[in-house]
Amino acid sequence: MNSTLSIPTDNPYKLMAIIGSVIFILSLYFLGYQTYRFNDSVFESLEKISIISSNVELSEPDKDYRIAIEERKIEIIENDRKFLPFGCAIFSAIGLFLGFYGFRHWLIEVYPVEDSMRKAQLKNLELSNQERSRFKVKKRT
Repeated sequence: MNSTLSIPTDNPYKLMAIIGSVIFILSLYFLGYQTYRFNDSVFESLEKISIISSNVELSEPDKDYRIAIEERKIEIIENDRKFLPFGCAIFSAIGLFLGFYGFRHWLIEVYPVEDSMRKAQLKNLELSNQERSRFKVKKRT
């Protein structure tokens, strides 16, 4: 399968800016997704605890054991939830730095030079076309 999307490798600063922006956006998405997933897991464990507590067929030691398992799941989720924002913040900061540094260098240092080169090429092409249009070749009849 051929991809029609190509990564701009003509300029390392442009590539750095795009990769930094992608890292930043993905880290924010990951933070939101994991927060949703953690909340969903906590609600699921609390629902299981209420079902286990109301189940009359289970013995008390069995209920306590299953409830302890679900409470341990909630503790693990809470510990993971404490680490997640810091990890995402680190990746967000890296992405922001790469994006800012890449865009800054590309827009301030590289793009003006490329733009002036393109304008000079266009001016040369226009002059060349004007010279060619001065000499009109007449068809022989």
